[in-house]
Amino acid sequence: MTPLTPPLAACVAAIKRLTVNAVPTSLPELAEALGYRSASAVHRLLVELRDRGVVTWEPQRSRSLRLMAEGPSAEEIGRYSDHDLLSLAHAVDAELQARGLDR
Repeated sequence: MTPLTPPLAACVAAIKRLTVNAVPTSLPELAEALGYRSASAVHRLLVELRDRGVVTWEPQRSRSLRLMAEGPSAEEIGRYSDHDLLSLAHAVDAELQARGLDR
């Protein structure tokens, strides 16, 4: 598998952290944990993770987000601290805004 970008790795880490007693997180909870203002920004990350085979969900069904067994290892995610991942995600946001491509 291609290594995950820092924002994707942060998303996977947040999903793992927010999934409690096998109950998946919601998009708004995930957006808040990642520091995004809208769930649509997180949805774009999730679509990329789905395309990579890291996550899956059932359309039109709340709390159906699941990590796939062959998702990134704890070692891969552990390379970045939560602070580093959030800093990188904010830097990406700032760059996108500067280019007029606000996510």
